[in-house]
Amino acid sequence: MAPLGLGRGAISFNEEIGSLIGSKFAYCLVDAGTSGSEVSPLIFGDAVVETGSALNLSYSPLTRNPAADTFYYVKLNGISVNGQPVAGIPANAYTLNVLTGRGGVILDSGTTITQLVQSAYISLLTTLQALIAYPRVDGSIIGLDLCYNLSGVSSPTLPSVSLQFQGVDVVLPANNVFLQVDGRLLGPAISRLSGTSSSRTSIICTTSRTRECESLLWTSVLLLPPPAA
Repeated sequence: MAPLGLGRGAISFNEEIGSLIGSKFAYCLVDAGTSGSEVSPLIFGDAVVETGSALNLSYSPLTRNPAADTFYYVKLNGISVNGQPVAGIPANAYTLNVLTGRGGVILDSGTTITQLVQSAYISLLTTLQALIAYPRVDGSIIGLDLCYNLSGVSSPTLPSVSLQFQGVDVVLPANNVFLQVDGRLLGPAISRLSGTSSSRTSIICTTSRTRECESLLWTSVLLLPPPAA
């Protein structure tokens, strides 16, 4: 079985057949833990529009980075926890410099966990730590900085995290933000990019852990789930 390249570059499969599919395709990810009978549908052509309408999806434009045109860049305006903007994140933390090709935010279904520039990462983890009351444990063995012992806790109470993309806010389900290991160890599915420069590119993992369509991609438009009421 060979991989199917669905990037934005000129030699990707979707770009090669762009004239046949009207430059439209959609990839909807099902829960990573579902049974083998459920698959992540890959849709090409006008059926993408019909699918988007049926699911009542919201839209946020993609941007291009001339220095890395194979990636899907999005405009992330901010991150909120429990409905409040995370303080301490520099205004340029997510900005793409199209002249140098540095910075910005990309969506990537091949990334294991979300990676943020250090300034955003530290501010987000500090905010989460202040709101989570469970016992802290050392998560270095699994490469996470903020982990908790959930032994005996069947339904943990966790803060909600939302991403403010251009034109739409997306409230993430708890199991898209936190990883639970062997039923007792809990940590955020987020890591920091090495280095301190804001010119690094943040990567949002789009490997869905919910049964909803988490991301639906066009070559020109990103479709996201309806914002919370």
